[in-house]
Amino acid sequence: MKRLVLVSCICAMLAVPATAIARPFPPDSHFQGRVEGDPNTYFGFGTAGSKRHKKVRHIAVALPMNCYSGDRGIVELRLHESFEILNLRYLFTHAHARAKAEATKRGGVRIVGGFRHLKIFYGEADIETEQGSGEAYLFGQINRHGRARGSIHMKTHSDAFGKCYSGALKWRAHRGADVDYPPAP
Repeated sequence: MKRLVLVSCICAMLAVPATAIARPFPPDSHFQGRVEGDPNTYFGFGTAGSKRHKKVRHIAVALPMNCYSGDRGIVELRLHESFEILNLRYLFTHAHARAKAEATKRGGVRIVGGFRHLKIFYGEADIETEQGSGEAYLFGQINRHGRARGSIHMKTHSDAFGKCYSGALKWRAHRGADVDYPPAP
């Protein structure tokens, strides 16, 4: 009896289609947002790694694509590449009117400023869509308030559709946001 139950459970597991096992689109990402404020799009990614060696991974996008053949539509895609987050430190300065006035009274110029950190990631990834294979070019910046922004450009080529492109699209995402795709009516 135990063997019969075991065999039937294994057969039931093998009968489940692969689409039911696959994660739904969009995945549960750390950062979620939209492209150029268009409610029919999606941009999301996750971060992983230690504080010094963080990477952007699991990028999922739903972008509008146009083809030279006249076809157009929203393409759902996951980028399997990971992009290293570069921590850049730069000096910023600004002079306030009050600080200038006090400095001129003492005979010197006082510059007010400090250091800021800039976290960026960029790169290109090979993609495979219904419109063919191609490349995606990505640039992003993450600030310390849990907001990210950047741009993405995708282009593909196939015999059936010809050349397809998304154009340079700007995106914005927020950490912890819960963006619905497709948008709720």
